Amino acid sequence: MIVSSLASLGLAIIFLFVSSKVLHQILQLLTFLIAIFWLCSSWFFSIVPSEFFIAIAFLLITQKMHALERE
Repeated sequence: MIVSSLASLGLAIIFLFVSSKVLHQILQLLTFLIAIFWLCSSWFFSIVPSEFFIAIAFLLITQKMHALERE
């Protein structure tokens, strides 16, 4: 279960990274939805949903990185 959870979390992080790099809005939305799916899968397979909080922190950091890039 832990391996499945970590693999799902890894895929979620990869898709979040890809969605931040894609310029086309529809593809960005699609990759973001896929990342959310893998994040929910990670949370489903996890005994303790700590990965969910790690992913939220990753989302917040990604948003702050985008704000810094715009300045």
